[in-house]
Amino acid sequence: MSHLPILPRIRRPGDMLPHAPAPASELPAHRLSRGSSAVLPWRSPMDVIHLKPGDPAVRATTDFARQAAFTVTEDRLLEDALDSMFRFGVRALLTLRDGEVSGLITADDIQNASSRPPNSSEEQVPRPEIRVGSVRRAWSALPTIDWTSLQAACVGDLLKTFEGIKCSHLIVLESRPGCVLLRGIVSRSRLQRQVERPI
Repeated sequence: MSHLPILPRIRRPGDMLPHAPAPASELPAHRLSRGSSAVLPWRSPMDVIHLKPGDPAVRATTDFARQAAFTVTEDRLLEDALDSMFRFGVRALLTLRDGEVSGLITADDIQNASSRPPNSSEEQVPRPEIRVGSVRRAWSALPTIDWTSLQAACVGDLLKTFEGIKCSHLIVLESRPGCVLLRGIVSRSRLQRQVERPI
């Protein structure tokens, strides 16, 4: 039985860091008034780090051991996924089915699904009701690269890899005893901005 990669544990806001100081007791706490609400802040895209071909390839990688992995479940509507991308400042989300990684969906995937002409041979689903699971790229179809190989590579190697395969993202996997860890992801468009050259 094959196992899908698992995401590394992400530290949650309530987790205490080792040797973290105790919360200050002088800060006043207030209860929210009845009927009040709040929204999450909009997250702007991360600052672009300019890279050169000779720089380590890991500098162009979103490392899920250090940064949050943004995900969406397969049963979500496409518009919900697009809203999440805008909120997080990303152009792709890992998709989840029953708590496991099942694939990837990009903003281009959503745009293409929305603009695709109807196919009379298929049962039609109204576009506002299309779910992520029917559009996402299957896990088995995603190009992957080994974490160990990535650590020994440079940005120029990544550029050549993207030139050789027409894909928007590379999935980074790390083999560990008993499991395969989804260690990170490399975005073609982000790498293009970082080195300021088309690929």
